[in-house]
Amino acid sequence: MVGAGAYFALKPGAPGDVAQAPEAPSQLAKVEPRPALKPEPAPPAAQPAAPEQPSAAQKREAEEKARKEAEDRKREAAEKAKRDAEDKAKLSAEKAKREAEEKTRQATAEKAKREAEDKARREAEEKTRLAAEAAKREAEEKARVAAAEKTRREVEEKARVAAADKAKREAEEKARVAAAEKARREAEEKARLAAAQKAKQDAAKAEAVKLAAAKASAAKAAVNPAELFQQAGALEGQGKVSEAVRMYRQAASAGHGPAAKKLGDIFGRGQGDVSRDYQESLRWYEVARKRGENVPVAKGR
Repeated sequence: MVGAGAYFALKPGAPGDVAQAPEAPSQLAKVEPRPALKPEPAPPAAQPAAPEQPSAAQKREAEEKARKEAEDRKREAAEKAKRDAEDKAKLSAEKAKREAEEKTRQATAEKAKREAEDKARREAEEKTRLAAEAAKREAEEKARVAAAEKTRREVEEKARVAAADKAKREAEEKARVAAAEKARREAEEKARLAAAQKAKQDAAKAEAVKLAAAKASAAKAAVNPAELFQQAGALEGQGKVSEAVRMYRQAASAGHGPAAKKLGDIFGRGQGDVSRDYQESLRWYEVARKRGENVPVAKGR
């Protein structure tokens, strides 16, 4: 059975008789199906009668009913749209909340991870720093001990060397004093012996001088000292020093002063095959001085 509203909606001509369908919401997330209306129970079968024209009251009632139904549908649609929007907003809010919570959880986890990594890095750096400091302190301590040990050994070595050097100097000093004392005694003994020998030699020389003077006086007429001196000089120039010395002796014994001085020079420095003889040099210088020659004062050897 078709309702009165549907009837009047299909009937053309009368203004205001057509019920306007409610406008659907422009934005609906989801439209739930409206429950189907239960069909009105069919009236008891009646004898077909000639169709009656609806009265004005029925017409108004039908229009009012259609208007109410349209308003109900519109209200229900609006409520449904509102519910859908609220559900959508709720779902969006819940989704946003979950996403925010997930972001917060991830941010917290990332922060915790970074903090853990930073803590582990700082702990590793601190451990490395402490290990480096410990190694540095250990190295410094080893270096200090090594330096102290080196200093101790150097001090001990210096002390040992100083003691050895002192002992050496003391021994050398003792040896020097002993040697000096021995040399002094030996020198005194030599001087005593030399003095005795010199006295003996002086006596012999005096005797020899006397004999030489006598010989010179005897041979002066036969020997020319000047010629002997010249011959001796020629032999000396030829490198025959020993032969020249023999002729210088003859000339000096004959009273020739330059020959005596020449003998003093030759024996004083040693020349050719004639060895140095200090005592012999002094003796002939003395003879030359007595013969009037200018002989420098003899200096110590």
